[in-house]
Amino acid sequence: MKSKKGVSDIVITVSLILVAIVAVGVIAAFVVPMVKNQLGRTSACLALKDHFKINTASTASCYTENVDVKLSIQRGFEKEDSKGFAVQIRTSTGDTVSAREETNVVGKGNGTRYTYGITGKGKVEAVSISAILANGDVCEGAEYSNIAPC
Repeated sequence: MKSKKGVSDIVITVSLILVAIVAVGVIAAFVVPMVKNQLGRTSACLALKDHFKINTASTASCYTENVDVKLSIQRGFEKEDSKGFAVQIRTSTGDTVSAREETNVVGKGNGTRYTYGITGKGKVEAVSISAILANGDVCEGAEYSNIAPC
């Protein structure tokens, strides 16, 4: 009898180890692709971090009392990963006005400037620009820039 009880303990231990290995495999099957996807998106956004810039050095980027915003946007070198850009305007009322440009961007030369009129509410506090990836995702974490009144 003593030998059967010893075998039973070994079977339970081996069974628990196998269950743990299967559980790790199942979790890894879901987590690894998700992490790879996120890392790929992050590296693509990092490569495009300074691809689009708002020209704040001149009066080309400014706003009026009615919050008509004119932005001069300068593009860097041609990037296959970039589908366009997204602009966000933060106003004094707490509103965020957004615009996406995806059609007039691809194929333009380096240093191309774009000017847009965007209407919102309240006084403009800051403006940011982010790249849009080829899959349509907008890169997040862009810094806001101040622009002067026209």
